[in-house]
Amino acid sequence: MQEFTIPTQPAPAQDNDPLKQTLPPIPDSDVIPDENKLIKPKKKEGKVNCLVTILVILNVVSFAIAGVFAYLYFTDSNLMTPNRNSSESSATSQSTTTTTQQTPAKMYYTDKYNIFESEATGKNPAQLTQYNTEERGELRELELIDDSFLGFVRCLTAQDSVNCVILSLNPQTKEVKTVNEIDDNKFLENISWQDKDRYVYSIVDGTNLSINYFNGSTSQELKTIALPEGSRGKFIEDDARLRFSPEKDKFLSIYTTARTGFDFTIDVIDLEGDLIAKIKNATNPVWIDNDHIVYRKYSNNEAGYLYNYDLETQLAIRVEKSTSAAYSPKVFGNKMVFWDATGLGKTNLLDFDKNELTAVSENSAYIIWLSDKEVIFAKTRACQTNECDDPESLDYINQFVTEKYYIYNFETKSETEIELSKDLLENGILTSANKHI
Repeated sequence: MQEFTIPTQPAPAQDNDPLKQTLPPIPDSDVIPDENKLIKPKKKEGKVNCLVTILVILNVVSFAIAGVFAYLYFTDSNLMTPNRNSSESSATSQSTTTTTQQTPAKMYYTDKYNIFESEATGKNPAQLTQYNTEERGELRELELIDDSFLGFVRCLTAQDSVNCVILSLNPQTKEVKTVNEIDDNKFLENISWQDKDRYVYSIVDGTNLSINYFNGSTSQELKTIALPEGSRGKFIEDDARLRFSPEKDKFLSIYTTARTGFDFTIDVIDLEGDLIAKIKNATNPVWIDNDHIVYRKYSNNEAGYLYNYDLETQLAIRVEKSTSAAYSPKVFGNKMVFWDATGLGKTNLLDFDKNELTAVSENSAYIIWLSDKEVIFAKTRACQTNECDDPESLDYINQFVTEKYYIYNFETKSETEIELSKDLLENGILTSANKHI
């Protein structure tokens, strides 16, 4: 992976965008030190001289290729008939190519109370669960494990109680199974699956946030974090998530309303509960690979830029091509998309290998990966009078609404409008390249 370099130019002057002026002052992240013993960074393995091995392999490959060519030559000479010619062979090949059809990409989403499936274009929707909407059981934390397993959480909330259940869904058979029932009056905040049988999850009981690991047979509490008394309004920097690393041997955790209520800290924890790293003044973390995390800086001095944190060196370097209002990064392969919260929003693509930043669309938001060549995003427009008022929010994201939805292809640089209802991208969509909402 390419090494990122910090730009030598000074930080840009403060943005005078009227939307950004509505943000509250960013408080310092007050973090209580962990009692967990910090794991020493792992050492790099020594380089092995493999020149001899390569030469041996090349010799073997050369002999193998020569043998294959000889076999094909004599076989083709013995089998060829006067009626067989190259044009017939070409026609047969073209016929085979034409009859091969690619399976349409699928996506999964929820209307809060049931899970649906459709083609990536929004066509041919199908309801996969049959919950009674009058029960108002909220579906949360959807994650696509594979074609036969989708994990999710359903929480029923009454005036004085809450009941959350961890469930699995087979999209092909529509079979729903109960995986685990959480104790009454404990709210399941986040979950991330290691595989079909193992997962980490966090529970809020009003006093503490506890992070637990289910190993397939029993649950173990890995970490407990005190919660503040009372609550505060939420704003765009807030985040709450658990995410396993690509190799599933550790996970990251963030819950910004913990401790004093402004806990903008990412913890990286192993499956024994030991702390691997603590990234302060940060939000919106995602894994780049098993040893690197990209996140949005949360600081009065450098708020907005994206940073790349190296777990081995425990150092963070600013992503050179990120913007000063970057949010919600999403990594797929060697590329990353993110949302720029200026004006009515902008969506961007950053190619790590080429170190190139490409604007996907102006006046847009909610960008997610559909495939290695395509993303889905929403077009935005300014709110009309009383259209976006939310008295509990300090968030300028409520100053615009989504209008239409598109698939953008990076190779053809083309947009295709798709059929999605208004709130789908806001609630979240699962695809084979965007596996967790």
